[in-house]
Amino acid sequence: MNESTFIAALRTALQANGWNVSGEAEEKIAALSSFLVSENEKMNLTAITDQEGIAVRHICDCVLAAGEAFFSVGASVADIGAGAGFPTLPLAIVRPDLHITAVDATAKRVTFIQKAASHLGLKHVTAVCARAEEMGRTQTWREQFDVVCARAVARMQVLCEWCLPLVRCGGQFVALKGPHGAEECIQADNAIKLLGGGKSRVVTLYLNDPFAVPMQQLERQICVIQKITPTPQKYPRSNAQIMKKPLA
Repeated sequence: MNESTFIAALRTALQANGWNVSGEAEEKIAALSSFLVSENEKMNLTAITDQEGIAVRHICDCVLAAGEAFFSVGASVADIGAGAGFPTLPLAIVRPDLHITAVDATAKRVTFIQKAASHLGLKHVTAVCARAEEMGRTQTWREQFDVVCARAVARMQVLCEWCLPLVRCGGQFVALKGPHGAEECIQADNAIKLLGGGKSRVVTLYLNDPFAVPMQQLERQICVIQKITPTPQKYPRSNAQIMKKPLA
């Protein structure tokens, strides 16, 4: 991937979405993108490998929700189901104040995130190979994070039981969703309450793709849930129970 042409595409994508980043951040994002494409040939991490697709669908889609309304200054963050490092890696680049723990149950993805963070000098990023529901049952991780986020992982009734036990009281769970996020929050309302969450707040944003003809606007709904009381000790249940009978 040519760095200069990628940075030009990145600037176009960021500007179309109302974002500007520093020259240093641009260079790190370009380095991340090149590293992703290179490692993807060995590890099959993503189907999106063209520079416009990476700029819009990976970088801008993550940066869209990087504001302080979702991630408070200096927050400790857990990214559940981090996959190939999105949103962890773009978020770490544009928000170096955050301390991010990327969590995924697949070892090759965790290895990639670790290698990418080292390659980019992102010392505030760690990666853990683990299942969220198992982490939520250990004192090392339970209710330890200011913010827990998840992007394109599972429906809200399942996500809440994976994620809310990891959020400290006073912190928040941030789910990066498509156009049906608000509907999922309504369906998960009772589960949210059972797990210690408060009323959900949904922020609708639009991801602009300036490379599509005509330009596309993709709806994104960011679901934010405050943690107001400790999660009862019986949660999270085993993953088999969570998947077979989601909290209703």
